[in-house]
Amino acid sequence: MDKNLPAHQNNYGVLTEVSKGINRSLGDTSERTVSRRTAHGLKNTTGVYQMDDDAAEVIIHLGMILSGLLLCLSIKDRRLLIGAAILIVILILLYQAGKNSL
Repeated sequence: MDKNLPAHQNNYGVLTEVSKGINRSLGDTSERTVSRRTAHGLKNTTGVYQMDDDAAEVIIHLGMILSGLLLCLSIKDRRLLIGAAILIVILILLYQAGKNSL
């Protein structure tokens, strides 16, 4: 296990390092990935603190994938762009809500 990762954070090599770098560039000094911080925001917002961090991260990853899929599909159906935009705003708000939690 990588000693630079917070407890219970998975290491996916380059993806983990890129995500941590993006998070650092956004001003986060916790060494968490974007997904982990957003997952903590999900737990804070919903009040479901007993949820496992990995489970919360899976929900966040599904949201990221779904928003990307909706963006791609919005080329054919512009109505999907609204759904993608809403989902992206929710993910951004959850990211912000995870700021002060570890």
